[in-house]
Amino acid sequence: MLRPNRKNRPSREEKAALNRQAIIDSAAVCIGKYGYNDASIAKITDGAGLAHGTFYNYFEDRQDLFDQLLPIKGVEILDYIKKQIGPAKSLIEMERFGLLAFQSYVQENPWFFRLLHEGRFASPRGHAAHMDNLFRPFVRALKRWQNKGELKGYTEEQLESLAYLMIGARDYLFIRSTDKGTVFKPIEEAQLNAYLDLLQNGILEKPPES
Repeated sequence: MLRPNRKNRPSREEKAALNRQAIIDSAAVCIGKYGYNDASIAKITDGAGLAHGTFYNYFEDRQDLFDQLLPIKGVEILDYIKKQIGPAKSLIEMERFGLLAFQSYVQENPWFFRLLHEGRFASPRGHAAHMDNLFRPFVRALKRWQNKGELKGYTEEQLESLAYLMIGARDYLFIRSTDKGTVFKPIEEAQLNAYLDLLQNGILEKPPES
């Protein structure tokens, strides 16, 4: 009699982690399709291939999931972008690489825009946590480029304002690229260059004239 091979079976902890991730991934897709209001637990667990009651092993209720969802997916996209901007040799290159990496991610995951924009109202706590996760490393990156002599002599408070302006510009650049939150059209090169030219001529330290 053949015995089942237990070597490749996930442990209880691994199975729990897989189930939780399946719920998170399904919730993101579900919100992208239906919005927060209509992303029911039944739809989410069905998309995850799990029983309805399994949901409560990992989250107290729908709001608990929503409050964790955007920060989790936000870190995922930030990790993805971080890998793509590593080779950047200037702030302008960092922005170009970062925008193209973001574009690549949302082409594969078009639900992100609805998750982000509706999250401001459906999950203020989750949205605030996501923005903090985005804002703090952005300010640190600007400080590094300033220390390398690329940025003008902004104060700490001005750098923080600049970070918010650049984050907002990125978001609005892609508004024209979405259609009903589920279809993504790549950003035009002219749009990208217009934004980068604005940065080049507005915030960078100009080399001294010879």
